[in-house]
Amino acid sequence: MTQLCRRLGGLVLLFAAWMLTTSPVSAEPRFAARTAAACQLCHVNPSGGGMRNDYGRNVYAAHVLPLALPDARTAPTLDLSWEPTAGVGISAGADVRFAFIAVDTDYVIDPATNEAFRLPTMLSFFLMQDDVYALAELGNELSLYLDYGVASGNLESFALWRPGPADAYVKAGLFLPPYGLKLPNHRTYIREEGLGLEPNVRDAGVELGAFPGPVGVSVAVVNGLGGTEGLNPDRKLAVTGRADASFGGTKLKGTLGVSGWFEPGGEVVDGDDLRTYDIRSGFYGMASAGRLTFLTEWDWRRVSDRATGTSTDAFVGYNELDVLIRQGIDLQLFFEYYDPDIALTPNVLMRPGLAVSVFPTPNVELSVLYRHTFGDNNCGEGGLFGDEDCAQADVQTFYTGATAGMDEAILFLRVFL
Repeated sequence: MTQLCRRLGGLVLLFAAWMLTTSPVSAEPRFAARTAAACQLCHVNPSGGGMRNDYGRNVYAAHVLPLALPDARTAPTLDLSWEPTAGVGISAGADVRFAFIAVDTDYVIDPATNEAFRLPTMLSFFLMQDDVYALAELGNELSLYLDYGVASGNLESFALWRPGPADAYVKAGLFLPPYGLKLPNHRTYIREEGLGLEPNVRDAGVELGAFPGPVGVSVAVVNGLGGTEGLNPDRKLAVTGRADASFGGTKLKGTLGVSGWFEPGGEVVDGDDLRTYDIRSGFYGMASAGRLTFLTEWDWRRVSDRATGTSTDAFVGYNELDVLIRQGIDLQLFFEYYDPDIALTPNVLMRPGLAVSVFPTPNVELSVLYRHTFGDNNCGEGGLFGDEDCAQADVQTFYTGATAGMDEAILFLRVFL
């Protein structure tokens, strides 16, 4: 009974800390939430991320983000009606994100061998991002965009046409398909680690979008993961997109949106049905009032295999609560949830974390992040779950046990132009 009380008390304290601590997102979506503006207010890419436009570089990054000493109240008023100036010319930009990473893991029991083992620890430097951007404006409506990761070799390149009405656009080339919140930290459950949305894999296709008033819609038809090598060997097209609407006034701003992703693969060979279907869907929301900002996204993913007649359903969630301490200093608290197969129990990962970001000067960000992973196999004294639940663990559910108890601390230095 005493042990149960301690566990319940730990959960209460964890939940209380999550609810009472405030912080801002160490990702660009928090800026959109605070302004209730579309990503294209500050970015060349209408879907967000990548190179900043004139407003993003010369107004937001130069005056709104950094510490404004000695008086932070002198920040200029945002001009949400700003529109890109048309013309002919070439411009460039860059993003460099350098990190020092420390990872510590616990010993866990492998149900296949009933032996304890430990995942490797880590203490190392890591170059997370080193992108260079180039934009060639060919007139009032047409431009060419290039984003190249020097170390990784990742490429994003597309032609962008803006015909004008309703802020509509057409994008054709190689790009990251639109889906959900576009977080720069790809190691979150709603991106690479849960939904399988690898940020370094661009796909060839066409994207159409429009932003009539407070509504935004983006839809893309791409080759799908089977065609990421360039020739689409499966000859199956994937469809992905998102739609959202913003609301509110001076005291409260918010955005609600939905996302979808349908990706077929395989084919019928000699009467054998080898087709697969990968479906992702979910919703996201953002709200900002005063110095507080909240982001949330919850997604469902089903992977079906006709050859085996099986399907797997996963469920992921991301929540972030932020407070703007003062101009240039953000405090962020987040909570992630991941169930890789809802049919299996126990099989859940939960990851709370805390981050602090400082923008000391324009174009420079320093941040430190800590997070801890709780898992269904994190049992016994000090664990989050009881031994009776852990007794159900088998080889299939061991995925969560292998990372339970992991501690991660990361120090970031980011320079962007």
